[in-house]
Amino acid sequence: MNRKSAVHRFSMMLAGILLSFALLFTMLPTVVFAAGEPEEAPTAGWNREVLDFTETAIGAEEGWQYYFANNGIITYTSSAAYMEIAEGAGVDGGNALHAVRKSGAPQEFVLYSRHNAVKPSTMYEISAQVKVIGEGCVLQMTRNERMAGTTEKDAQETYAGTSAETTVTNTEGKWQKVSYTFRTVSGTAQMGAKMLFNAGVGEVYVDEIMIREVTNADEVTTAPNYGWRLYGWGKGVKDTGIASSSSTEEKWEQLSPMALSEESSDNDGASLSLTGGMFVKTMFGALAKRNEDTTYTLSFKYKGGNEGSNIKVRMDGYTTDGTAFYWVTGEGQPNETALTGAADDWTEFSYTFKARNGSDWREIVFVTLGATGGDYLIDEVSLVCNDADDPMQYIQNGSFTSWIELDEQVVLESTTSVAEMPDGSYVYTAGNQAPRGVGSMVNDANTTVGYNRGYIRMWTDGMDLSQKYKLSYEYRGGIWQNTYVENGSYPDNTYVMSNDNTATGGRGSEKNNGWSTAESDFIELKDSVLIYGDSANEYTAATQTYIRNIKFTGEDGTEYKIANPAFKDYSQAPAPEYGENVYEYGDFDELVFPDTDWELTGGARVRGFVHEYAEAKQYRLALDGESKVVSPAVSIAAAKEDTFARVIFAFESEGELNVTLLTQDDEVLEPLGEKQTEKVYGVNASIYGQYRIPEGTTSLRIVIENTNNYYISLQYVSVMKGGIGLETHVHTFVADDDAEHPAKIEEATCQHGGTSSKYCSDCGEYVVLESTEKGEHNWSEWDVIQEATCVTTGRQQRTCEDCGEREIEITQPTGEHTYENGVCTVCGAVDPNAGTTDPGTDPGTDPGKDPGDDGEEGGGCSGAAAGAGAAIALPLLGAAVFAVVKRKRN
Repeated sequence: MNRKSAVHRFSMMLAGILLSFALLFTMLPTVVFAAGEPEEAPTAGWNREVLDFTETAIGAEEGWQYYFANNGIITYTSSAAYMEIAEGAGVDGGNALHAVRKSGAPQEFVLYSRHNAVKPSTMYEISAQVKVIGEGCVLQMTRNERMAGTTEKDAQETYAGTSAETTVTNTEGKWQKVSYTFRTVSGTAQMGAKMLFNAGVGEVYVDEIMIREVTNADEVTTAPNYGWRLYGWGKGVKDTGIASSSSTEEKWEQLSPMALSEESSDNDGASLSLTGGMFVKTMFGALAKRNEDTTYTLSFKYKGGNEGSNIKVRMDGYTTDGTAFYWVTGEGQPNETALTGAADDWTEFSYTFKARNGSDWREIVFVTLGATGGDYLIDEVSLVCNDADDPMQYIQNGSFTSWIELDEQVVLESTTSVAEMPDGSYVYTAGNQAPRGVGSMVNDANTTVGYNRGYIRMWTDGMDLSQKYKLSYEYRGGIWQNTYVENGSYPDNTYVMSNDNTATGGRGSEKNNGWSTAESDFIELKDSVLIYGDSANEYTAATQTYIRNIKFTGEDGTEYKIANPAFKDYSQAPAPEYGENVYEYGDFDELVFPDTDWELTGGARVRGFVHEYAEAKQYRLALDGESKVVSPAVSIAAAKEDTFARVIFAFESEGELNVTLLTQDDEVLEPLGEKQTEKVYGVNASIYGQYRIPEGTTSLRIVIENTNNYYISLQYVSVMKGGIGLETHVHTFVADDDAEHPAKIEEATCQHGGTSSKYCSDCGEYVVLESTEKGEHNWSEWDVIQEATCVTTGRQQRTCEDCGEREIEITQPTGEHTYENGVCTVCGAVDPNAGTTDPGTDPGTDPGKDPGDDGEEGGGCSGAAAGAGAAIALPLLGAAVFAVVKRKRN
């Protein structure tokens, strides 16, 4: 059983270090003010009303937080990913937690909750209802454990974070229950749920999250739903082989528990449900480059299908008579078909082949199984070397079972699994070749393979740490760096040793012909020791390293042996019994959406954010693509002559918005001036307007529209206690010919519109009363920069004498040839008048016909030469058009 949880890798630790204070200050570009600080007064003479759009939100998504990360840099806002509470989207029509990833989303999107009290060293089950929509989407569920003896604000220093325990891929719009069991760390006092949504473009819904104690843990050892039981297995339909790192990643996604059946051939509670049209692939360590007579046997059990269905197996190799193959063809089967038909009972399929033919050797590192025309169950997949001196089995977890018991000091991290040997024993497998999204820290644009490199963590607290130890283990497989060892958790981790394969032939290394032993020097052990499996470079996907017989030997000769994985039959174990749910942040139905007079349409939403250690809730008004926000009506004193208004808010994610006002009579008021920026409550606020208010107006509504496809958001200014300000003022304009502040008239130009402004003696500002659109450019004469010829286009340009903008125009071919010796010197056309006996008479033309009136443009090109000229002119014209950038004329 897993007795310890894994400590975060670099990005997770960085997140923990920053979470308690960075969220307060860097999540929004808002200055944090002390409680009770007076509000900043409006500009002199202006009346300000504040519209609080947060009344449309649910308690700042109470109890849940999130962050994003790219290459270890943490942020709290993204235009391509967000979390919210979705009304009516839950399992039974209630609310649900909703997260969305769009194209270009950050590499990491981590959602996590506040904590509830739990017991240390106690078995719990965490479960949830999950719905994942979108090909390539991967949601990983895990938890955070907080150690005892810490306050909320310093707890990030002692987080016992865990790697992902269960993985869910596209559920095609259906709810799926996921769960796993675990034991809390010995010092754990509190725990919360955590989810990683790090791959794909789509959305996930989560509901009914529960954490319950297994009350009869002393009587029953529940089979943990290890996340790693499916690592190394992926599904896809676009590719059945292996190519470069990027193509492998783009075409395969992590196999989810939905692809498993509880029926099995070996009574271990699991088999693969291979539905028609589905292909699954697994990677393994390269088959050993042994002697020419060495054979291997691929086998599996199958059940189901129908008369017209079949199973296909994609794998490289040589038949026993030396013929190369890329698809397995079973005995008596059609070409590239392993087997056909139905099987009512579990039936074994096997195929024996070679990895080399003479001096030729095939690099065999994967196998793909696919079903067409029907559904099958697959179990006990194995690939065995038939040499008596090396009975190696390569497939990782070919029984798809979670009934595996680990040493209590061991935690399998990232892409780590197990493999059963022919004698029934088990070994560890670790690498970083895995389907899309497993342990992912990449976004959709990243093409590198690997994600988090798989490793075995061994906790050392059960050992006598007053002395030094040597670490030893046996290993085989891998491509580049077979194993790599670290001592201690980040950031206190230090290098111990590594075993590289590159110097001995990479995948074809003779070292893969058997097991090798690695041994370190004596070292002072830290909290844990990590053994990593194979790594990859950016061009080649990694395979697996197999590891067994791990041992620590002390200076005094004391040995601590880490048990290899072992199968444990749970079929006769009593059913687990559960206590009450101790988790209060997994049911979202009690979060009631309030009634509001705000109108939010399209992609408009109010999204909240409150960090666990922060008292103030943070909000944003998001306009995600085409969207519209209409505020409630704001009552104002009946407008007099020269009453004006302006709208103030602070951008969080800036963009172009249309901001108008609506009177009580639904009259639309457009801004007369351009948007301005000034400091309001310590932040840069955008001011729209001013707007001239018709006399007698008694109420105004603010209308904010995003007519683009990109994301824009406004921030909630906490000191103002709202997000949007509406200010009104009755101007007192001085005379147009006032000596100090005369009226201003600015003529429209090609760069800006024209305005007519007057000065207000009350507020001390010039106010735009009328505005006009931008004017036309003041163009110069055309200047020829490339002359046109008889068959090629030319170019001419002109420049605006006010703003300097340049316009380039294509001129058409002239059609006028320059002949020398009867041939055009530009295009080679033959002079039709060349060679006549009478210089005044052209025997090829009608004497009564005007020259050039032969129905062809160009007045002289004809025949093959004219055809050649046309063929030249068209490509050149096309090239000129695409090479020139011509600005639109205003």
